[in-house]
Amino acid sequence: MEFGDKVKKLRADRGLNQTALAERLGVRKSIISAYESQMRMPSLEMLVKVALEFSVSVDWLLGLERTKSMDVAGVTDGQVAMLAGLAEEFRALNRKQN
Repeated sequence: MEFGDKVKKLRADRGLNQTALAERLGVRKSIISAYESQMRMPSLEMLVKVALEFSVSVDWLLGLERTKSMDVAGVTDGQVAMLAGLAEEFRALNRKQN
């Protein structure tokens, strides 16, 4: 999945339109559109802003890592362990379906 596709999916998953995301990032809607259509890549500064906005790593946005990170600030260690267990159960289920 390309950078623009990831931004579009993350944006849609959050229920944001391009205008709302643009406002949150301090850019024009046309910039978000250009990212999502693969017509433009963000500056390093903007790449970091996008990563922070969606709580993902810059490496993941650029396709350098396959895993997607999750912000677990304010979550107990026990809750993190439960989330990790759920993720493993989903992976096992997906392997069985494939």
